[in-house]
Amino acid sequence: MYKVSSFLLLLSVVLSPNLFAQLGPGGVGSTDGTSELVLWLNPDKGVNTDNVLEDQSGNNFNFTAGSGATLNSNDVNGYSAYNFNGTNQYLEKSFESKLNPNKFSVFSVSTVLPSDKYKAVFSNRHEVNSGDDRSGFILYAIPTSNNWSFWTGAETSWATTNSSNSTQSVWSIQNIAYKGQFSNGKNLFVNSVLSQSTSQNMLLNTTSPFRLGAGRNESTPDYYFKGGIGEIIMYNSVINDAQRIIVNNYLAAKYNIDIAEDYYTQDQSAKGNFDHNVAGIVKVDNLNQHLDSQGTGIIRISKNGLANNKFLFWGENNKNSNYSFSLNVLGDYKNYIDTMWRVSEPININAKLRVNIKKSDLNLTSTFGCAKLELVMADNPDFTGASVVVYDLSETATEYVYDVDGLGFDDGDYFTLRYVDKIVWDGSSAFHNGSGSAEVPNMDDACFKLEIKAGNTATLNENAHVESVEIKAGAILEIADGVELTVESGIFNEGIIDLQGEAQIIQKHTGASLNSGMGNLKITQQGSSNLYNYNYWSAPVNRLGAWQLGYLEEASGAFAFVNQNDADPTTSPMTLSSKWIYGFNAGQNNYYGWEYLGADSNILPGIGYTMKGSGASIEQDYIFKGTPNDGDYSYTVSAGNDFLVGNPYPSALNALQFISDNLPVIDGTIYFWEQFTTNNTHVSVNYQGGYATYNLTLAIGAVAVPNTNGGFNSKGKPTKNIAVGQGFFVNIITNGTLVFNNNQRVFAKESVLDESTFFKTNGASQNTVSTDTRTKLWLTFTDPSQRVREIGLGYDDNATTNYDKGYDALDYDVFPDHMLWDIQGVKYVIQGRNNFAVANEMPLAIKITTAGDYSIGLKETLNFPEATPIYLKDNVSGLYYNLKTEDASLFFEAGEYSNRYSIVYHEDDTLSADAIAVSDGISLIYDTTNQQLEIRGYDTIQNIKSLTVYSVLGQEIMTLDAVESYVIQLPKMSNGVYILEIVDVNNGKIAKKFVKD
Repeated sequence: MYKVSSFLLLLSVVLSPNLFAQLGPGGVGSTDGTSELVLWLNPDKGVNTDNVLEDQSGNNFNFTAGSGATLNSNDVNGYSAYNFNGTNQYLEKSFESKLNPNKFSVFSVSTVLPSDKYKAVFSNRHEVNSGDDRSGFILYAIPTSNNWSFWTGAETSWATTNSSNSTQSVWSIQNIAYKGQFSNGKNLFVNSVLSQSTSQNMLLNTTSPFRLGAGRNESTPDYYFKGGIGEIIMYNSVINDAQRIIVNNYLAAKYNIDIAEDYYTQDQSAKGNFDHNVAGIVKVDNLNQHLDSQGTGIIRISKNGLANNKFLFWGENNKNSNYSFSLNVLGDYKNYIDTMWRVSEPININAKLRVNIKKSDLNLTSTFGCAKLELVMADNPDFTGASVVVYDLSETATEYVYDVDGLGFDDGDYFTLRYVDKIVWDGSSAFHNGSGSAEVPNMDDACFKLEIKAGNTATLNENAHVESVEIKAGAILEIADGVELTVESGIFNEGIIDLQGEAQIIQKHTGASLNSGMGNLKITQQGSSNLYNYNYWSAPVNRLGAWQLGYLEEASGAFAFVNQNDADPTTSPMTLSSKWIYGFNAGQNNYYGWEYLGADSNILPGIGYTMKGSGASIEQDYIFKGTPNDGDYSYTVSAGNDFLVGNPYPSALNALQFISDNLPVIDGTIYFWEQFTTNNTHVSVNYQGGYATYNLTLAIGAVAVPNTNGGFNSKGKPTKNIAVGQGFFVNIITNGTLVFNNNQRVFAKESVLDESTFFKTNGASQNTVSTDTRTKLWLTFTDPSQRVREIGLGYDDNATTNYDKGYDALDYDVFPDHMLWDIQGVKYVIQGRNNFAVANEMPLAIKITTAGDYSIGLKETLNFPEATPIYLKDNVSGLYYNLKTEDASLFFEAGEYSNRYSIVYHEDDTLSADAIAVSDGISLIYDTTNQQLEIRGYDTIQNIKSLTVYSVLGQEIMTLDAVESYVIQLPKMSNGVYILEIVDVNNGKIAKKFVKD
């Protein structure tokens, strides 16, 4: 077999000068009326009856007159033919000049029965009076001998070219050709043998009709044909030898006729009876060639630059193919077209060919619209073994084409068409048709359906992207831990899909769910084991459109539920408490807005609910089984409500996309509840925990306390992706619709930093890995009990210095001691601003219920200028604390500090926190030995009205109302930083810092 070559096939095709299409008989001539094919009477094409024979040339020269004939189906080699009785039957077409040219080639297929007169196969003769004005042409079967006679009218006589070939009761091919009165201008061929060649004359018929099965066209019919006629083909030129050979081989295969120039041999019984839609390309020499053919089939082959005396023919084994595809379920699970072709190449072309297939010729209704069509070639009809060669066909708007490296055949090769749109697990041991190793599906297979057959479990060990999924009854698809399966459309599941560990499924389509079937998706999420702690959940699956907590399972089976305070981990399966299962969609801070759900309430996809832990000694596994949630979910919401919702999908949810999609109705922030692992009470006022917060600016973690490992008892700040099963709160600010959709889905693993987090109470905090280019900072506020809260500040082009929905976040927690951003008198846990500038000043609001030592620190920054400090500014004392250097430790009395502290990025020269102030020539010298403070550089001591010493916390240490000396004796004070405030007689103030050590 000739395999692929490296040189490119040129796209130009050498054709006969006046044949520029290829849908005619064997691929010679077009069928749109524009070529030299002027008549094609084919009983198997068109709507034909005993009295109507439709023309397929595109000229619409239908034969509808005459007395008719008998149309017999499956008359010869499975094809139809007309039977003429020899006495009165014929078909007629009125005069057409195009059917009376001065040059022509006519082919007929017929079988003749004996009769005692001339039998006209076809005739367009005209004879007004005997011996006068004879014109036109006739093909007769001679009386008694039934040999052929080609008559042409030559003024007063009929010129006759005879053949001695007997045709009685045998199907044969007749071909007459006329090109003028010169040597060899008139030829008669029978079965591709030139029987006689003459130079006889012919006058054109200009009035009489064209008849099939009778002559004497100028008057009452006569010379009735007795026998069968299968096909009539007429060109208004003498086609070249290459084309004549092609048409003869097409007819010989179709009607099972032996011919002399038999270059297509695959129609023989021993070679498989590939009789149908035969076409070919041939070059005899430069004047006799035809190098582009399609014919009555769908395969068009062309060649540029063929050598002399080269022949290639192809034909099908299925007469009634509708060119549809079906799955080969016993072999390679590819979809094969309902026919195959075989090639005759008796004189090896040894060249590369171009193949074209029109999309309109194929029945691709069963495909997903993106299947890759392949031409498969082999030396056997099973298309197996080492001889198989696969050619990928490229796709245009209207065609499938192969012309990249060229394509070549050996004599007797088989070829067919197939496509792959299905990746199949065979139920035994193998995947078929996937793009990955061992033919498993991978991320390159978005065009293909994934089908899992019953039998052994199929395991998907690498990420895959498929068009759809079908799980057969009894089949199991196991998706390994950490593997992503992306599905373009729907999942039909009659078996089990088992998502191991952090495996996830993403679906890409828009609109409602496309998932169906009675099977189950199985997915596991871990929750708190603490009896007293809530998890906020949302189910990733449904059963008949909703979820019930009673469906939850662990490894040993479905959980039992009882309405009591505590779960019981000692039973098998475990017993959970149904007492704490609630939903929430009510006014903010409305404790009575919690709606009891219990274990048997129907919970819709995307609706969140609470449930307390199992009491197990380790983190508890919760198994969800059902139909995977998919597609659009929407809920009508009311302004002023907080709504407990959750990720409805068996994949992570992109928080940014969710917020953006719902910004018309929510305030743009989502809140995740997290409790301390040390919580040991069901009394709500004693709960230890708080809300982690996320919006379009940044995320902050929930309140945390140190643990025994040196870290914090917190999951840290939320990531941009919401974990499977995670519930969360949104604040509704406008009446409208809250939406979930597949576009919000994303693959993200909890085990990978900054991908997703499930807010249960167990687990260590996470560090942030981010590609965010915006400038951000996070501050901590630590109370005397070492409880740490965070606030965050970020810069975004969409934010302003005022409140911005989605960029500023209200505080959801209610703590007696807190530090928050003060934006126009409203307190925020996250602040978004537009442009970073060193001159920025961001006021803080600090509320203290319990007096004591507090700490304000810089937790982290992102994209913050290294050389720019971050100060906590005391607007009363004038002190600056560089938080990049160390935390600010402050003693606070109980009260609210609304305007005293700010975050700034620079300090005033007269209020330095790093050195003694020297502006205005005033400086302070502290005498450690005598605990005296000396003022230097002040002009006149009489201008000093009073001196006051403050601690950096703003506490008054001493005041002098009568100042008589520049040296001040200080009382006993602890080491630290202090402020000396000088008030002059005009009540002007100067504050200077000094350090006692």
